[in-house]
Amino acid sequence: MRLAVPGRSMRVMNMRVLSALAGATILLSACATTSDYSESDNPADETQSAYGAFLAARFAGSAQDVTSASDYFAAALGHAPENAFLADRTFLAATLAGDMDRSINAARLAVPSTDESGLARLHLAADAIHDRRGAEARRWLEGGNYGPFNGLLYAILDGWALVQLGDHDAALAASDDMDAPGFAAAFIALHRALILEQAGRTEAADSAFRAAMAGASYRRVTVELYGGFLERAGRSTDADILYSAYLSEIPEDPGIEAALDRVRAGQRAPRRPSAAQAASRAVLGPSAAVAAQADMELSILYLRLAQRLDPDYAPTLILLGGTLDRMGFSEGALRAYDAVPDGAFSRTARIERLWLQARSGDPDGARAGVRRMAEETSDLEALTLLADLSRAAGELEESADLYARIAERREAAGETPDWRYYFFRAAILDQLGRWQEAEALFLRALEISPNEPDVLNHLGYVWVTQGRNIEQAFAMIRTAASQEPEAGYIVDSLGWAHYVRGEWAEAVRHLERAVELDPASPTINFHLGDAYWQVGRRIEASFQWQRALELDPDPDEIEALTARLATGVVPDLPETALAEGPDTP
Repeated sequence: MRLAVPGRSMRVMNMRVLSALAGATILLSACATTSDYSESDNPADETQSAYGAFLAARFAGSAQDVTSASDYFAAALGHAPENAFLADRTFLAATLAGDMDRSINAARLAVPSTDESGLARLHLAADAIHDRRGAEARRWLEGGNYGPFNGLLYAILDGWALVQLGDHDAALAASDDMDAPGFAAAFIALHRALILEQAGRTEAADSAFRAAMAGASYRRVTVELYGGFLERAGRSTDADILYSAYLSEIPEDPGIEAALDRVRAGQRAPRRPSAAQAASRAVLGPSAAVAAQADMELSILYLRLAQRLDPDYAPTLILLGGTLDRMGFSEGALRAYDAVPDGAFSRTARIERLWLQARSGDPDGARAGVRRMAEETSDLEALTLLADLSRAAGELEESADLYARIAERREAAGETPDWRYYFFRAAILDQLGRWQEAEALFLRALEISPNEPDVLNHLGYVWVTQGRNIEQAFAMIRTAASQEPEAGYIVDSLGWAHYVRGEWAEAVRHLERAVELDPASPTINFHLGDAYWQVGRRIEASFQWQRALELDPDPDEIEALTARLATGVVPDLPETALAEGPDTP
């Protein structure tokens, strides 16, 4: 299960987010002149040592090695401890790497004369709030230069520092004047609701929670917090309704599932969050919204801010791991998943870690780990990952059997059938030459999800190549292509369907588009070569066949391409493979 993140119209809102973050962007490998790091009163050898470590840090940053970048920036700072620029770089690199102690030490050196975006001040304040030092947090926040988004985080942290000092009225008064970029405005209501509960103003807190529910783009944290509030208020039925409604829209969230189980078992309500925990949740909402819209280093820095306030909150660690993974920081992602404590999210963290391990060059080790997990727990998600990894490893028989077991168990449990398990098993059985079984499963997948592009494309393509149900198959592929016009493998199928119908010019048009979309596919280049040959463009046909031969085609394609290049002849209706898509076995 992957945590739900804000999804509606997020790409449309990207420009507003980037505008709100203007002035706060960083690049570990960003260029700098000698004046940025050198100290005129340092001995020459110290300056050179600092410069060498600085260059090594920049190189490590450009290679996505944030741990080494943090080490080298720290080494440079050690040679030039008065250099605020190096302190700022060390703070940023250490925060990205998750070295919280180094990050805070460097932030203290950076704040007096740099920290243009206020990020270091925010992290220093969060560290103080975590340690219940509200007055110190407020001192760190003073005098910062905050843009619109960082200004929101400043106001959140300042409010919780005031709560720690016992001044709930001042915190609430400040929340009345808070402002935020449009995409993050709803999180002000959540921040206010949490303060109101801390202040014991139950009715006002309930109203604020409901306002937060109405506008939040990252709803799971609001659902969790509002549900906990309802449980503490003795409103278990309302909490049950809230949790159930959320799970009906976004099923399999382990935290909300555990909350619903708790309510129905009549167990004790969760404790009210501490000031640091509440601040972490208030920061997490807008930070998750940023992370959902743009994969950039700032996303990590904001999620680290929430982590600094509450290092053990599993949803933050899961989101952080996913963001680090997408950014290419695999080691950091693995550490984030390893940090998830035992509880509702431990299974999710273990699954995500194994999946990342498989993609990071250790598929055999990951597969062995998933197999152990599946045997120990009989967990459906573990079985699904094992099936996926077995499919990727070419263990097709095992993978097909696993998909069958998963589908059977889901149906036996009364769960809604999922077309994917039938589709993957069908595609594997087709590859194994067991077409009758495969066809029945393709049709079952379509029965479950009639307009699923991958199913329409695969079954339609096979029917076209078999010369069966040609008109129906053509309509299926055309429907798939209309839904996924940027998918090269589906556009290829449409081109090949025209080819089979003898519509050579139309075939060329679609296959040229397919090659543009997926130029590295040997099958699509092969198909385009055949289509060129049919319209008399023989030189271009030879070029495409040669190109396909250089793109690691399968053995059957190699044989057919070699024959074409040798003879210049295309069979009347050649046997050909389905172009591979992202989920093709």
